[in-house]
Amino acid sequence: MVSGLREKLIWGVGCITACTGLYTVTNLLSDSFENKYQMFFKWELDIPLIPCFIIIYSSFYPLLILGFLACRTKIELQNLTVQMIFCAIIAAIIFVIFPGELGYTRAEDTGLFKPVYDLLFELDRPSNLYPSLHIAFSYISLGFVLGQTRSAIFKFLFGLWFIGICSSVILVHQHHLFDILTGLALALVARRVV
Repeated sequence: MVSGLREKLIWGVGCITACTGLYTVTNLLSDSFENKYQMFFKWELDIPLIPCFIIIYSSFYPLLILGFLACRTKIELQNLTVQMIFCAIIAAIIFVIFPGELGYTRAEDTGLFKPVYDLLFELDRPSNLYPSLHIAFSYISLGFVLGQTRSAIFKFLFGLWFIGICSSVILVHQHHLFDILTGLALALVARRVV
């Protein structure tokens, strides 16, 4: 059965609301824990903050929307939703059992992008680090978007976008390499199992 825009909107809003709610609750909970795990190499702390990468970091949200819009059938909508919720639940368990500690000091000097960083730092406590849901959700959404095209150029451009998102989570000092790898691993499991 072909899926209409209204149905995509309902599934998308419902899924993103559920995942955001679960993330927010575990973020508040895990941030209050005293014992946190440092899952990064010391050399990662020398990676510079590049404030303009917040634009690519934020492009994660349009990619999620495109994932839902790309679904042609109700089954695809259900699969996308279940995969994302699966990732959110597994990540939430890990966030609570193994809360992470961000190695970077949150920057004050972000120039033109300061209001965006201030909002990000206000909403997101740096303890829900691994697996990175930014990466997991991006990869899953990308899979549904690329499933609707045969164009090599389109696939290449979306692949660059994904690489940009992976880079951005480090270059805005929100995540470490371990977080990216575990986020990608979680997404691969979700795509295969769910």
